[in-house]
Amino acid sequence: MAETSEPRWYCLSCGAENPVAALTCRSCARSLAASAQQEQQGSAFLLNELLHLNKTGEISDELYFRLTQRYREALNEALNPPEEVPAPDAAPSAEEKAASVRAKPAPARREGPSWVAEQQANFLLYVGAFLIVIASLVFVSTSGESIGDNVRMAMLVLGTLLFLAAGFFCLRIPRVEQAGVVFFAVGSLMVPITFVGAYGLYLSEDDIDPTGLWLAGSLTSAIFYGAVSFLGVGRWYPAPMVIALLSGLGATLALADAPPEAYPGSYIAMAFQLAAPSVLPYRHMRETFGPVCLASAHIVVPPAVLVALVMTGAAGDDWDFELTTRWYLPLTAALAALFYWAQAIWARRSFPQGEPAITIAALAVTAGAAVTIVFAMGVGEQWYGVAVAIIGWVYAAAGERSRLRWFGQRYVDWMAVGAITISWVVFTELYGDAPRIGAGVHFSAAAFYMLAARLVSTDQFQVPAGLVAGKERGAYQVPLAAGFIYAAGLVLGVGYFYLLSSLPAAETADSASDLALPFFGLSLGLAAVAATMRWWWPEFRSHVYAIAAGMSLFVLLSAVDGEGQVTVLLAAYTAVSLALTLWEREPLTLALPAAYGFFALLAAWRYYEPTDLYLPLAVAGVGCGLFALYAGLRNREAEWSRVVQALAFAYLVAAPIAGWVRLSILADPDGFIGTDSFEATALYQTSAAAVLLLGAFVAVQGWLLNRMEIVAVASTLLMVALLLEIGHFRPDNMQAYTAPLGVYLLAGASFALRLRTLPTGLRPLVEPVQALGAAVLMAPSLEQSWEDGGWPYALLLLGEGLFVLGLALVQRWLWLLAAATGFIVLDALRYLFNTAQLLPNWAILALAGTLVMAAGVAILLGRERWTVWQRTVQAWWMREPPPATPPCDRVSARS
Repeated sequence: MAETSEPRWYCLSCGAENPVAALTCRSCARSLAASAQQEQQGSAFLLNELLHLNKTGEISDELYFRLTQRYREALNEALNPPEEVPAPDAAPSAEEKAASVRAKPAPARREGPSWVAEQQANFLLYVGAFLIVIASLVFVSTSGESIGDNVRMAMLVLGTLLFLAAGFFCLRIPRVEQAGVVFFAVGSLMVPITFVGAYGLYLSEDDIDPTGLWLAGSLTSAIFYGAVSFLGVGRWYPAPMVIALLSGLGATLALADAPPEAYPGSYIAMAFQLAAPSVLPYRHMRETFGPVCLASAHIVVPPAVLVALVMTGAAGDDWDFELTTRWYLPLTAALAALFYWAQAIWARRSFPQGEPAITIAALAVTAGAAVTIVFAMGVGEQWYGVAVAIIGWVYAAAGERSRLRWFGQRYVDWMAVGAITISWVVFTELYGDAPRIGAGVHFSAAAFYMLAARLVSTDQFQVPAGLVAGKERGAYQVPLAAGFIYAAGLVLGVGYFYLLSSLPAAETADSASDLALPFFGLSLGLAAVAATMRWWWPEFRSHVYAIAAGMSLFVLLSAVDGEGQVTVLLAAYTAVSLALTLWEREPLTLALPAAYGFFALLAAWRYYEPTDLYLPLAVAGVGCGLFALYAGLRNREAEWSRVVQALAFAYLVAAPIAGWVRLSILADPDGFIGTDSFEATALYQTSAAAVLLLGAFVAVQGWLLNRMEIVAVASTLLMVALLLEIGHFRPDNMQAYTAPLGVYLLAGASFALRLRTLPTGLRPLVEPVQALGAAVLMAPSLEQSWEDGGWPYALLLLGEGLFVLGLALVQRWLWLLAAATGFIVLDALRYLFNTAQLLPNWAILALAGTLVMAAGVAILLGRERWTVWQRTVQAWWMREPPPATPPCDRVSARS
């Protein structure tokens, strides 16, 4: 095009030149005003282009920075358009309006989203074309006898040709180019429909095989779509070409009367041909057909393999065909594996980001092809797992540790893990009738997992890069290796079960307890292996111990119904775990033999059935022995002594709980054991004694550590033991319970105030607890004083209230003062309303009032002495030095 000095405006949609004054493009008829998206894209393009020009030296740095700043501002405005601001009340002048128009021409107004305005013509074209095609089909199918078949066929062919011709013609004119695309697409769509119409008009009623017409239509459509694609009419025409080719392949197989098992392999072979254009040296062929054909090839292969697998199970059942040979399946899978390997090699060079997935698919299909040999040989389904396990070991041997160097090697370790896992997970139901094969597969998996764990821990196992990115070595290797170890323990146990099931003795086994002793030996064997690991793999021996401990649970649950068997096993586990704890010098693992020993004691009690009353004492006796051991280790082995101390208290806590649980088992819903109530039994008393023993040991521990809060817990336990023992005698008077409890609360709260180490947050709660203790002490007396003949309780309440009142006054405890005053007032009201008593009410109240007044007068007369004595008592109570007496007080005291 010749250069011209006349400025031109370029369309942002089609790039055509236009006069500056034009509003729409003369080529595509679209608006020349830039949309928001076009402004963003244009500014970004200019910024990139300016950088390129500056690097090549075509523009100076000064010009580059000036233009870059300008277009960055334009890009920011396009990305963040300012909100519309209401126009001011004063209208701009005519000169201002003209200046703004000259500065920036107003863009064309658009209604709705920009793509609607730009594509509305195309949208109408597509809708109209769709309606025309549907109308043509409806006309041809419903015209009936009014129009002959030849005429209808001619109309169908003529319509196809007219659309193709109109499209081809319009494609040559830029203004109606989009209409040409639509017309040509409609005509192209009607090409295969023409063959369908020919069958419906001429062959459908004559019982003629339409396969030949099907083949002709498919080939014609494929050639047509291929030619259109090659000519560059549209970039998506290879897709219908591929569909036509696949349809033609189906027609060819049908004409050749090929057996059903030939179909999957034929379509995989077609996938090779579809993938060929992507590797052709001719650029136009590669760019035109390569992407669509290659994607189609990858879409075809998986369904073909799936159909081949489905046919193996469907043949001979509800389907109308029989397999002529079983070897079609290995051949089909091998062909699919060859396809994926070829694609993996191509992707390694041309499509690196897709190479991992394709290579893994190639490895998986290769393994599947090897496994299908078992099906072809017909040796039995139980051998599938063996074949998969063999594939796993082959992949493991071909890993990075081998001297081989081949493509895809970095993925085989994890493919081996997948194959070994599939061998025992997927086919586990098949091993019931072949337990020896199941045992072999599971033992093989256990060995593989242990080997994998060892390789992971020594950096010889290929771990995916995504798993280890940005992580320290131990952050992924230790948990990964531990996972393999636990998987090995699981499959080892299952394999051992299959091995036992394959023995002749398994035919006479009638209960789960028969498995206990064999698995007991296996768990001891694992523990022995873990004990030797301190020399060759010390960092992971704890996981093997955990597997052995987990297997012991299976052993014990299997033997739980055995006569005495579970007791012997628990005792053995106690001894073994204690020996291993001492061997490993791990104090925390003492908890395991302690747990085994506790349940061994319970199991022995259940089996030998001694007197129930000794059960809490026996458990508590073990706790006492452990506490004595703690006392001996306290000053020599600090870490061991702390663990032994915790276990001692665990046994002491478990002792009364065991007694209560046993009581709940023996007692009926009414709380009777035989003819006696549960609290009247000796087992109840020994359980209460166990609580007393626990409190005593807690008190000793508080004394040893000089911790008053522990002593407070001990006092609570001792009070509970006292209340439990009171309950054994079943007293009728409720004060047998409330009086000790009230005195305990009152005395405990009072002593708590003496503690300097009492937390600040708890100190405000102590005086309310004092008041609660006083209420628990005096409330039963108040309630009983209202009964007939209850005057002794009224006197008792008056005495209790006066005592608490005096204590509150001396120590200046306001909450306690309020509680005492309240109960004294309530007791006085009782005298007012209840006259049934030995002494007159007025005499009792007068005597009490006189005593209170006398105490008040005495305080008034000897205020100085009273104050000194009160301060002295408070200082003694708070364990402080006695206060110094002021000189005036000393003179007053001497006088």
